[in-house]
Amino acid sequence: MNGLSALTTIGVSGGVESGGGMWIDGNASLTSLAGLGSLTWYGREFLNVTDNGALPTCEATSLAAFVTSLGWTGTPSIMGNNDAGVCP
Repeated sequence: MNGLSALTTIGVSGGVESGGGMWIDGNASLTSLAGLGSLTWYGREFLNVTDNGALPTCEATSLAAFVTSLGWTGTPSIMGNNDAGVCP
């Protein structure tokens, strides 16, 4: 998901698997990744959460920890998000 300036949240429902990489970049109004908690498997490639000015960095690091708990072994790229933002 890239450059969707009006996007505020991302969500999936009911046991979704992601087999490729995930790039969440340049979504100026994005404030939450909590909806990705329905992933049941995350495999391969990359996780990039970059340049989402309203997204608390802790949301991105929480997503990285979550997909790691699903077995992902990569190194996330997390930068350019809101370091001062607060997570629930």
